[in-house]
Amino acid sequence: MQSTNILTTKEVAARTAGGDSYVRTKEGKVMGLAITKKKNPKAPSIITVSKGPFIVKNAELLANTKTPVPVYLKLGTNQWLYKGKYKVFNYSLDKADIEEYHGSREIEEIHGILFLEKKSVDL
Repeated sequence: MQSTNILTTKEVAARTAGGDSYVRTKEGKVMGLAITKKKNPKAPSIITVSKGPFIVKNAELLANTKTPVPVYLKLGTNQWLYKGKYKVFNYSLDKADIEEYHGSREIEEIHGILFLEKKSVDL
């Protein structure tokens, strides 16, 4: 890997079991997160969870994951920045948290808010 921690989409897919959801899973295990700042401007510390059974299921799986997972932020087309390993410390469904952290997205679109903390920068 380059020392800049910038990876291609293909490299991130290989490290996180592929897929196009921001919570990347394989066989019921969270392999990592691939997040866009457009939908999550405070990422990776705060991530909004949209409504929808698949999205909510993966958010709950992430919230219940005991080990930190690698997080990648999208910089642009085919450019992802590795930010380190993070773990959820709170998954809030509280209306006040949703109102505070929904960003530019409609409140009605948001199911909950994931709060993460950095655990390491090692791969």
